[in-house]
Amino acid sequence: RAVDPGNSSLTRAAESECEPGHYCALGKRYRCPPGRYGARRRETDPLCQGECAPGYYCQLSSISPYSNPCGAANRMCPMGSIVPVTVAPGYYSNEDTREDLRSSATICPTGQYCPGDGRRYDCPAGRYGAEPGITDDQCTDVCDRGHYCEAGSSDPKQYKCGSSAVYCPRGSPAPTPVTHGFYAEFSGGDAGAQKLWDRDNATCSIELLCEPGYYCVAG
Repeated sequence: RAVDPGNSSLTRAAESECEPGHYCALGKRYRCPPGRYGARRRETDPLCQGECAPGYYCQLSSISPYSNPCGAANRMCPMGSIVPVTVAPGYYSNEDTREDLRSSATICPTGQYCPGDGRRYDCPAGRYGAEPGITDDQCTDVCDRGHYCEAGSSDPKQYKCGSSAVYCPRGSPAPTPVTHGFYAEFSGGDAGAQKLWDRDNATCSIELLCEPGYYCVAG
């Protein structure tokens, strides 16, 4: 005598409404795929209702486009995300929303660095970042002698030091006043040429002790 298999596809005795998070086709129920959601009952579309919203990710059987927040500034979830994607060093996530709802990444601009936490930071004063995608606070290099750089500079010669009353060694974040009894001077192998080019003494980079027979005031 044949045994009744009970719950086989040939012996069903009742039907149930397809629940949210699923779709039903030919009498069978399936889970909505990752990256998508199904909020409706009686869903028949294998793609369910739609894609997960930007800034969120959706796992199997999700019933909302906002199922799981992406999580942090160093994670991004474009529309239809299955899992968060890590933001690579040299990039930062979009800043137009909360840090746990980021959905895209942009290469770090010049004058800034992006260490991999999804955020961007200005290059420190005295240094500069000449290319995009820098990953550490050393940026490209220190600023040139005779000049100074404020935070976020992309130019090694952002500002001339100013006058003979101040001097700027390499890597200066601001002009340094010349010490009383000293005078400002140019440095490097091209110091003589600098004197010819810079009649206003606006790019002095060292200070020297006033020699016997002279007195020195304001550089």
